[in-house]
Amino acid sequence: MHKKIAYQHTVFCQTCLSYRNPGDDVRVWERKQSDVALLIEAGRAYNPETNRWIELGLPFGPKARLILTHLNREVLRTGSPEIEVERSLTAFVRRLQDPTKRGKSGPNGREIHVFKGQLL
Repeated sequence: MHKKIAYQHTVFCQTCLSYRNPGDDVRVWERKQSDVALLIEAGRAYNPETNRWIELGLPFGPKARLILTHLNREVLRTGSPEIEVERSLTAFVRRLQDPTKRGKSGPNGREIHVFKGQLL
């Protein structure tokens, strides 16, 4: 049986992202453990459909941690700061999921929506 090794930066091992949505009004997440400190600030993104900037929320929960773990693993595996992405969000989410737990039809619409929110 082939197992993937998961990598996590030491800062995330000693601190963590929020387990739950901290709410739209929370724009900064801070954690400190010993000499390690983590500060994440929510950002903004330009929406070309509305020609306006929109505020993005803070990452939280298991999907955000899974994405970060995947990105860390790929950087260490390839030795490059550039990470190849799939042709579609569905394919990317499929790559992140545990192959023994996912359905043969792939991720459903709700899962895709949750991952998309965390990727933003």
